[in-house]
Amino acid sequence: MTCPSTSPSTDSIRGRVRTILECFGVPSDAVMRETILIRGGFYCGRRFSCDGMQVVWFIEENQLKVFGRGGELNEVRAAVEERLVLAPAA
Repeated sequence: MTCPSTSPSTDSIRGRVRTILECFGVPSDAVMRETILIRGGFYCGRRFSCDGMQVVWFIEENQLKVFGRGGELNEVRAAVEERLVLAPAA
C-alpha cells in the first residue's frame, strides 16, 4: 500500500532546486530568484531562476521541471519521492 506524502516545505524544495541547478553547472553561491505562480486565482507553485536556468515547481503534479538557458525543457523530476509503506502481515 502506498501512502501519499504530505506537501513538502518550500525550504526543502529550495534545497532540492539548488542541488538540481548545481548538477547543471550553476555555482552554489549564485543568486536564485523566486516567483510565486498563480493559476485561476489559486497558488500552484513557484519558479526558481538562477544563472539563466529555471526550475518550475508544480505542486499538484508533484513535479520540478528544469529548463535550460535557451528555455528548452531539460528534464522533469518528482518534487517529492513517494514512499512505499508496507502494512504488517495480518
